[in-house]
Amino acid sequence: MKTIIDLLEDVDISWSLYQEDIPYTGSGGNWINHGNRANNYVRKHNPLMSYDSVTSNEDCLEKSKNFTMFYSNLKVGTLPQWMFITPNMTNDRHDTSVTVAGAWAKSFLEPLLSNPTFMQNTLIILTFDETKCYLCRNRVFSVLLGDAVSSSLKGTTNDTAFNHYSIISTVDNNWNLGNLGLKDATAPVMIK
Repeated sequence: MKTIIDLLEDVDISWSLYQEDIPYTGSGGNWINHGNRANNYVRKHNPLMSYDSVTSNEDCLEKSKNFTMFYSNLKVGTLPQWMFITPNMTNDRHDTSVTVAGAWAKSFLEPLLSNPTFMQNTLIILTFDETKCYLCRNRVFSVLLGDAVSSSLKGTTNDTAFNHYSIISTVDNNWNLGNLGLKDATAPVMIK
């Protein structure tokens, strides 16, 4: 099955997956902090590790990195064009609260938003994968940040019914990638 990675690679768009507390580059397993038993890294939150086209390709596995590599790449100006960044289970609200997730997001994003190396035609889509309620409709908070958001859109809301495929359709649209022929083909684009 094709993934967004296949579309990016077809047109030589650089990419990486940055996962907080992934134990080593290309790891396909979970990692539990033995000090506090917290699920620091879980493979299911690194979704591209579910696809053979990624896991059977050494070059792709080398692009699934930890946050140490993110900061190292940022420092020397070698971050890729497209990134999928996931905090650990404590910082993403799964095992804690929205207060913890918000504090983490602020501490992670504020320095980046003022970093001229990072902020060059940058769009950050901050979102969640699910609501706390498994029986209700999955409505999640998302916010677009970065200098790719035009000043006329800053501080506004949008009533369009976006979904997670909208993230892929936004990437498809940004680089004229075409689409995967799946729900990304009809999902509304978040920003043009």
